[in-house]
Amino acid sequence: FHRLYEQLKVELVGSGVHAGSVSPGVVDTEGLWDHVQLARDQHLPHVAYFDQAQKEGQIRHPDLAAEFILYLLQKTSDEEFSKQEWKLNDKSHWNLWHPNMKKSNS
Repeated sequence: FHRLYEQLKVELVGSGVHAGSVSPGVVDTEGLWDHVQLARDQHLPHVAYFDQAQKEGQIRHPDLAAEFILYLLQKTSDEEFSKQEWKLNDKSHWNLWHPNMKKSNS
């Protein structure tokens, strides 16, 4: 999807239409764990990726992903939203929207 975002950014210049890209990373859902279990049963190598992500705390709660996406859609301008790919795991912007960071900065 990132390549499509990059292509649209170029093609839409001057059109007044903005394309954005959001990468929530791995989100803790029932479907995720169903997939991991099926992959584990089949001894597929990408199970190690999910095991590592879980060990490192990189699997995010759905509410956190939703909070991030709501911030981007409601609180950023079209220009700000479309200037980069927004990654949930990039903590440099957490002080703007993350519930725990906002509380500590209030």
